[in-house]
Amino acid sequence: MEKRDATENDINTLPQVSDKLPISVYIALAGGASERFAYFALTTPWQNYMQNPRIDHAIPGALNLGQSTATNINNAFLLFSYVTPMGFALLSDLSYGRLKTLKIALAYVFI
Repeated sequence: MEKRDATENDINTLPQVSDKLPISVYIALAGGASERFAYFALTTPWQNYMQNPRIDHAIPGALNLGQSTATNINNAFLLFSYVTPMGFALLSDLSYGRLKTLKIALAYVFI
């Protein structure tokens, strides 16, 4: 396809698209990336903390709950962390709106 200059009709009828992103996009990106990093960085050490006893520095742990109990608690946490946002998404869509909810959530992240 051959490139052409925009006509007067194109300029008047087509939507104008910005080539720069607002700072709020970068803030939302930083907040989301920080949350995911913290989540994945802490889930494995938490499993070890619950599973193993505190007898040796070579094997980290403290609670000595055993593998099955620690895994059950970890899986319950995963279920809770994946299901809970659905209720808050409904609350956001029904009452606050997407932008206001995002601003509130980011205010809590960066405070």
